[in-house]
Amino acid sequence: MEKNYIIPIADEKIHGLYNLWFNNGFDNEDNVDVDKTLLSGSEKNINQINLYSIEKDSEFLSSVILIFPKDNPTISGLGEVCTRIDSRGRNYASNLCKLARDDFFSKSNAQGNFLGTVNPVAAKIYEKLGWKKITNSLVMFNSVNNISFDNFVEQNYISSEKLNISEGSPYFRLPLIPFVLSNKKFIYSDINVRILGELESSYCLSLYEKFDSLLERKGNWYCMHNLNNQIYGISTYQEEKQKIYRIDGFDNHFYKNDFHNLLDKTIESILEKDPLKIYVDVLIDDKYKYETFSELNFFQDSKVTHKIDNFEKEFYRMILDFK
Repeated sequence: MEKNYIIPIADEKIHGLYNLWFNNGFDNEDNVDVDKTLLSGSEKNINQINLYSIEKDSEFLSSVILIFPKDNPTISGLGEVCTRIDSRGRNYASNLCKLARDDFFSKSNAQGNFLGTVNPVAAKIYEKLGWKKITNSLVMFNSVNNISFDNFVEQNYISSEKLNISEGSPYFRLPLIPFVLSNKKFIYSDINVRILGELESSYCLSLYEKFDSLLERKGNWYCMHNLNNQIYGISTYQEEKQKIYRIDGFDNHFYKNDFHNLLDKTIESILEKDPLKIYVDVLIDDKYKYETFSELNFFQDSKVTHKIDNFEKEFYRMILDFK
């Protein structure tokens, strides 16, 4: 029997979802994008979360979750697509994905939906429902008007009114996805959150957790964004050792002056902590970022190597001159 819930849901239902996910493909709680706090309604005033399910005798046989911002639901994310092993082959997940897609696209200002998958079999199912793979990623995009992700970016991210700077928050949970994916044509990296642009990544709804986890490492993150919360640049920092901070971030290159302001804001936040050193690791091939941090009085100190997803790259370590 098909059912549709708007989060929050009761603890009993949360327990049932976790039984479905962990017994049928999810390794552990780290693989869950919509965790117990979200299912309990921690963001109910910011993001709407819909649960679509197939149930029998109060047990979950299949699930799909849809998330979109309440204030400006132009984009959404799909996740937690899972069907019990003994119930597969009955098009449960396909039907739920279609239901979630149609529900979101029925909204007057809906534009597109994102989902990430590493499963080629699942990807073929999504393709039949209108999702298309985004170049150089394992994330797929589906749009109301059947436009490509590249066209979506051209229509929404080439120009904007004056940008604001805000501390990272759940308001940016969904906007993070198109921002990170729209930068694929540039060289970019952020070591603090282990992002490397040239890697094929399935990060979608999980992107927010990567950034928000900085708070647990004596760090933080900031966004430069427009009134619709579309993101044009991100900065991050974390305390690597006592009083030693690594700053990082990237932008879409069309707003360099705004990116300077964003980094200045981040440096000011670190300086309030009376640091001994502030540094950034810049990909050797990233001339734009090297130039940007040089303009902010960072100087090249050494070369270092970072390994991200078994992929090793060389970086210039640049240190801020406090003088």
